[in-house]
Parts: sequence; structure tokens; C-alpha cells
Amino acid sequence: SGVPFDAAWSQAFGPENRGKSRVEGRIELSPAFIGAFGIGLPKGLVTGKGSGVLALDLVEGARTGFRVTSDLKGLRLAIPAVGYAKGPGQGGTLLVEGTLGQPAEVTALKLDAAGLKASGTVKMRGDGTLERASFAPVSLADWFQGSVDFNGRGKGKTAGIAVTGGRLDLQKAPFGNAGSGETSDAPLTVALDHLQAARGIALTRFDG
Repeated sequence: SGVPFDAAWSQAFGPENRGKSRVEGRIELSPAFIGAFGIGLPKGLVTGKGSGVLALDLVEGARTGFRVTSDLKGLRLAIPAVGYAKGPGQGGTLLVEGTLGQPAEVTALKLDAAGLKASGTVKMRGDGTLERASFAPVSLADWFQGSVDFNGRGKGKTAGIAVTGGRLDLQKAPFGNAGSGETSDAPLTVALDHLQAARGIALTRFDG
């Protein structure tokens, strides 16, 4: 895969463990890791290099299961369209679980870093590009709580962002400011249950 991985192989004794083994160790986390494992996060969301613990569950006749955990140090996360960024010096927690194959499947992705908390799944297309990453619940600091989808638009194109429900406070939202003057060409659609536009002014069932 081209991703540095320092690991050890183990196999438990007993007939119930026949055909089963595990590989576990530390792996470099970077955009190269995301591509190699087919996790399908939008391009540019993760940059830099960090490390994590990777476990591979090998079962004869079945797809290989994987689990990754990390403190996210060394990695930068950015979603310019909503003004979010985590610097490489900031820590957090990451859990990714799924199965390898073509395409890979991510059955659980949990993230908690720099005010962003998200839990979801990732579905890939047969050609290895992102079909949809769905996160619910999602919370950003004290200004958004709801659900968000990243919708793939094909190879080389930035994934679209769809806010599919929740509550947003425009008075506190840092849209367009991810800490470095970044902008995004990602299409953004919004459907909210509650939009706080200003003090004393709120909209329900907002679409935009």
C-alpha cells in the first residue's frame, strides 16, 4: 500500500480459532493512508502526518476487518466551507472500523477534535471513489448540531456537502474562516429544522 506499518502477527490456539489470525501495530496516518484503505474522505479534509494503531482481523474465506484508533496529533483537519480547522498540534480521538476490499466499507467512523464531534459511515463506489459519507450526529462547537452528508461527485472533484437536518446559530458560525483564509469549491446545500438568524429572529424548516 506504500503506507509505513510496523506490526506483529498473532494467532490464538484452539480449534475454534482455526483460520483466524490478527495483525496489529502502528501505522502512519496521512492522505496516503486514506487512499490506500479506501476510506473515501473528501480530498483536503486531512493533511499532514500522524500515527495510529491498526488491527487487521484475518478470517479464512471472509473479507479482512480493520480497526484504526488515533490521537490525531500531527494531522490537520479542515472543512473550509463551514469554517472548521484543527491544527497539527491539537489532539483528539479517531476510531475507524470496516472491511477491506473493492470497494472498502467503513461501518463506523467516530471523530472528536477541536470542537467537532461526528459519528457515521462511509460508502464507496466500485471504482474506489466516494459515494457518500453520512454523519449523524454531528456537532460543531456551540453553533451546529445535526446531520451532514459528503456526497462524491466523481474522481478529481470535491465532494458536495449536504446539511440534512439540525439546528444552526448564524450568530456564532465562523463560515468562510478556517484559520488560513481558505475557501472551498465544494457545493453546499442546507436543510435545517431550526436556523437562528439573529437575536430574536429564528426560522424553522429552512432550506437553502
